Amino acid sequence: MAIANSRLLNIAPSGIRAMHDRKRPTSIDLGIGEPSLKPDIAPFESAVAWVREHGLLYTSYAGIPELRELVADVYGGTFFRDPDCVCVTTGSQEAIFLAIKTLAEPGRDEVLVTNPGYPIYHKVCELEGIAWRAIDLPADDAFTPRAETILACVQPQTRLIVLASPANPTGAVMPPSEVVALARGLGEFGATIVFAGSLQGVTQTLPLAIYYEFAVNLNVALAIAALLVIIAAAILLSLKLGSMWQSSRLGSRYRYAITASS
Repeated sequence: MAIANSRLLNIAPSGIRAMHDRKRPTSIDLGIGEPSLKPDIAPFESAVAWVREHGLLYTSYAGIPELRELVADVYGGTFFRDPDCVCVTTGSQEAIFLAIKTLAEPGRDEVLVTNPGYPIYHKVCELEGIAWRAIDLPADDAFTPRAETILACVQPQTRLIVLASPANPTGAVMPPSEVVALARGLGEFGATIVFAGSLQGVTQTLPLAIYYEFAVNLNVALAIAALLVIIAAAILLSLKLGSMWQSSRLGSRYRYAITASS
């Protein structure tokens, strides 16, 4: 009898990790994106000082209120600046898992994932028993996501379309005109949701284009927007943790529970 979830046992290992494990001492590692710059030590000293004074306390489930407020201010766009739309997670993969698990129903929904793309998206689908298909992006177009290509893959059971702009690992950016064209095209499919894992600007484009131009129910839109912001918050924290901790307003309150997030 298997000692683990059979779905887990059937998921292929990451090709990125496989290549990383084969590197030799003489190899030039261009694989896993480990940061090479040393961080500013001051935020860490501030966190240790806070812990020394207050101890290691639990935070609220969604994260420290001041941090959520800051994330909403940066990524909330025009309509989602309420901190209640933000949930801070321990890394981007937790955020991706929660978003897909929350929005997609096994046996009912389908997820579309751009290829090349970050492998965690389809691995979460496989672990949860959710059907997924790849949207193959051509190399001769620099793997740029195009509305026509994406819309051609949409079916009635499509619940989520995973986009990243800039994309990981290609760096491809979806032009604003393509975002608008995608929003207009998806308006014909009603319940289709665009789930965007990307850097700053995503909540200024996709959510507004999809959820307001086509008047999706506001409560649903707010719930989806909260999950979109999860990914943006996760990536923001992983890229800018040091600079955020230097904020005089928040630096003294960061501690072990602060997460690093895309």
